[in-house]
Amino acid sequence: MYTAEQLLADAASYQQAFAKRSADELPQAWDAFNRYMSEVVGKKQTLNISNFCRIGWKVEEGLHQAQMRPHFNISEVFARSCRADPRSQIQAPVQSLTFMEEFNFSKCALRFSDGLTKDRLFICLRAIIHQLTEAIAFGREVSVEMEVGTLRATNRVVTFHFLADVFAQAGLQPPPDATAKPAYQPSNTFAPPSKDAMSLTVDSSHFRGTVHATDLGGFHDSTSSLPQTQASFGSSKEQLAQREARDRFLAGIGEEAEQAWQQKEMWDHHLRRCMEAEQKDLDWRQAVERDHKEMLKEQIREAKHRRAEAKRMTVEQASQHDFPDFSKPSNVSVHDFIVERQANLRDDLNQQVELKRRQKEQRKALDHELDRINNLACHRDLVEQKLRDRERGRAALQECMQSWEDTKRIRDAEKAVAEFKKKPSTCRAGLVEMLSSLRNPDERSGREKTPQLQAPQVMEPIQMPQSARPQRVNLGDQLPPTPSDDAISIPMSSRPTTGSVRRFPISAAASLALTKQRLKERGMQRPS
Repeated sequence: MYTAEQLLADAASYQQAFAKRSADELPQAWDAFNRYMSEVVGKKQTLNISNFCRIGWKVEEGLHQAQMRPHFNISEVFARSCRADPRSQIQAPVQSLTFMEEFNFSKCALRFSDGLTKDRLFICLRAIIHQLTEAIAFGREVSVEMEVGTLRATNRVVTFHFLADVFAQAGLQPPPDATAKPAYQPSNTFAPPSKDAMSLTVDSSHFRGTVHATDLGGFHDSTSSLPQTQASFGSSKEQLAQREARDRFLAGIGEEAEQAWQQKEMWDHHLRRCMEAEQKDLDWRQAVERDHKEMLKEQIREAKHRRAEAKRMTVEQASQHDFPDFSKPSNVSVHDFIVERQANLRDDLNQQVELKRRQKEQRKALDHELDRINNLACHRDLVEQKLRDRERGRAALQECMQSWEDTKRIRDAEKAVAEFKKKPSTCRAGLVEMLSSLRNPDERSGREKTPQLQAPQVMEPIQMPQSARPQRVNLGDQLPPTPSDDAISIPMSSRPTTGSVRRFPISAAASLALTKQRLKERGMQRPS
């Protein structure tokens, strides 16, 4: 529970960096604030504290007469600062509040504090309200006791519970949560007199008047013509004391009567102001009702006028028709008119049917032409694609055959060199011929040249008339002839075969077989 002691301690720590005497001045400022609030509430007025709250009395309309009730609400600035719940912002109309007094720091410092200045009081109250705002904003449970009630906050819902004595002043039944006696009691406003104050004296030796002050607080005129004895002097003192006491009592009664009269005047003024505001609001409502009534009447009249105009226009339009008059016989034969009308309608329908038929035929012919053009384009693309695939296959086959031939000649040369090293005399002529063939591959002796494949013929684009229907294209007739297996057979080696030398090298044979297999899968080689 966050109490007033913790609030003052946190406010003192908050103000420690700004003033050294804040820890001692904060309780004095809090007591002066509570005494100021108690005085205003005791006079049944409302105290407006900027950026904090309004506390005082409000007037409620009863069954027979108006009734005053204690009122408290926080300001909008304080609600935004502490993020208060909307349920705690109980705003009453300003007209229903009693006489509102703005919080005066100078008055509070002079009348309800012991040595505080207006600036010091402002700084201390600002620190206290700032710390209270932070405590409520953090959702802490706050219970700060004051002289007229207790300020409580739970989950940022701010409420104020007045004391039972405050309700008793207005003759109201106190609620169950009202406190009978406050636990908080403010300190004394003024301290006891000091030694310096007690040592002060007033010397009246130079006074030349005839009126002197008495010991009992009155005055005595020394020029009185009546002689007074010691006994009469004592009795005159008693009479003077009684007269002074009676005067003070009558003055107090007069002040109270003046205050009561002022309060009555203020109350009557408030009632008159409320009645004037109520009468003004009633007159405004009556004026609005009259305007609304006149507007409704005007709308009703306009609606009636529009209906009458519409009815009149309907009658006029119905009267101005061009319908045939059957009262007189017609010179035109009705049968001939019907026959002619039917013939005209039949011609119109026939023209429409013929137009739709022609449009349908045109759309169909256009679709056929588009299909034919698309088919020709597709066939042309397929033929060109097959020609390109066949050309790539022939180029790959030619490359493999050339590679195999080169590999075979190199290995034959290597074997011939090895045989020459073994038998130089017998293999000299063959070695010389083989070396010459390796230097000049075009002038080889005893070998068959590999036939060159024919270059692919580029197929000319097929010219077909536009009006002809698309015909089937035979791809086999358009392709160039493929050389047979005999034309692309590999020439035999000039070296005689032996048991120790293979006729076909392994790498070239495997490469050739693999190439043929790929060509067969692609369909580029004709079956033998």
